[in-house]
Amino acid sequence: MSSVDWPARTAELDADETHHLRKVLRLGRGDVVRVFDGAGREWEGAVAAAGRKATVSLERVVAAPAEPPVVVTLAVGLLKGDQMDTVVREATALGAAAITPLVTARVVAPGRARVEAARDRWRRVAIASAKQCGRAVVPVVTEPATLEAVLSEAYGVRVMLAEPETGAATGAEAPAKPDARAPDVGGARPRALLLVGPEGGWTVDELAFAVSRGCRTWRLGPRTLKAELAPTVALSALWARWGWE
Repeated sequence: MSSVDWPARTAELDADETHHLRKVLRLGRGDVVRVFDGAGREWEGAVAAAGRKATVSLERVVAAPAEPPVVVTLAVGLLKGDQMDTVVREATALGAAAITPLVTARVVAPGRARVEAARDRWRRVAIASAKQCGRAVVPVVTEPATLEAVLSEAYGVRVMLAEPETGAATGAEAPAKPDARAPDVGGARPRALLLVGPEGGWTVDELAFAVSRGCRTWRLGPRTLKAELAPTVALSALWARWGWE
């Protein structure tokens, strides 16, 4: 990421970003680039130095593309290998504000060291995806959490994807956009929670618990989608219903 000092009109790139600038983009001193801070702010400037850590002389503020109208937290059953990388990459491009790996009944919780290493990798994936799609916000990738912990937070709407074989009473239409004026939402934009199960799916008890906490169960048609594909389809369907801007 970039360390930006706008009053001083400078930005310093970290080692990864410097490598990307020099070795991937093949840019150097004098070339015009854009930098962002991951929190929605973006600037344009010229490369001032391209040593071990490149620096950029900032010239102007750039109007970053607007974020979606709903602040969506994607909570997804922890997946193996590069499947979680795919989820983080696509969810970043599709406007998720936060991504929470879920430890559920059919997910084995990894050790602390593995979790920390994985979070570092997922954050790098999120940053790369934000750069690729032109998004100035990098979603927060949280530590793994339980279903109970995730459902203790306040949201204007809670949605749980339920596979066809669960037999849960589901709607085929995406839920209505949450109301920003709801008392448990707060902030300028309404908040929503999207729950996607692991490869083994939800248990009956997990479904019942989620419904008891105000979740609406939702299905994405008659097919059983791969775990890493379901979040992409669900987020796309939500924005088609709620609007992107």
